[in-house]
Amino acid sequence: MLDIPEDIAELIVNEASVSDDGTSCIKSCALISKKFLAPSRKHLFRKVQLKDIVQYARFQSAVASSPSIATHVHEFSTEDPSIIDDPAFPALLGSFLNIMKLDLCFDHLHIPVYSGPGSTPGTVPPRIYWQNLELVLQDVLDCILRAPILERLAIRGICDIPQRYIMSFLDIPFLTLDNSSFAAQNPDIGLTPKASGNYRLQNLTLSHIQIAELQPFIKILSLIKFRLETLHVLRVDLEIAQKIIDIQRSSIVHLDIDRLLNGSG
Repeated sequence: MLDIPEDIAELIVNEASVSDDGTSCIKSCALISKKFLAPSRKHLFRKVQLKDIVQYARFQSAVASSPSIATHVHEFSTEDPSIIDDPAFPALLGSFLNIMKLDLCFDHLHIPVYSGPGSTPGTVPPRIYWQNLELVLQDVLDCILRAPILERLAIRGICDIPQRYIMSFLDIPFLTLDNSSFAAQNPDIGLTPKASGNYRLQNLTLSHIQIAELQPFIKILSLIKFRLETLHVLRVDLEIAQKIIDIQRSSIVHLDIDRLLNGSG
């Protein structure tokens, strides 16, 4: 077989990635030789979307066989909450050293759930308490949320998130909070804004949240420097939308409000 230099192999794989059938082409490149395998993995595993436990098991097995795969993951999302419930999940999540986009669904886990104050059965998916997560998973999430390279975060279906994470959330450019809430009290944790520089939050999406669940978050919004350009709200209290708009009225360029609660839309 022709001995192709590694840099040429990488160029070939990069070109294949932008073709009309990029994924299939990259998979074919990965089978050519070891020199093609490494650059192929960079593209194949850059974005990982796990829809069910079967896909999760296959991906976990691949990482176990070749741990370097985890370093190529920049975007990771789960749609099946049972994935997060797996005892091996924290170690897998912690191996993503270059994660830039994270979307985690906690809904429907088989541990104590919380449906939200004033909600009626079936209006929102059940949620879990942060404190009921495995401690090792809490530690891994703590490290990821504080990582400066994290650009996008979506948290779905978890309540009583410790208030100490609010500052970390506000320093993520794209933030989604869906059917989630912050702990009402956390007196031992200071919420002092950083002394210099603006926070990076630019795009905020809120859904299935009531005003009482977001009070700590909104309070901090009014104290920090940031420039919110896009606000999406879906099935939230009118008061939430109004408070955020009042705080960032001069900077919001795109506003998307759909089906407000309290009979407002």
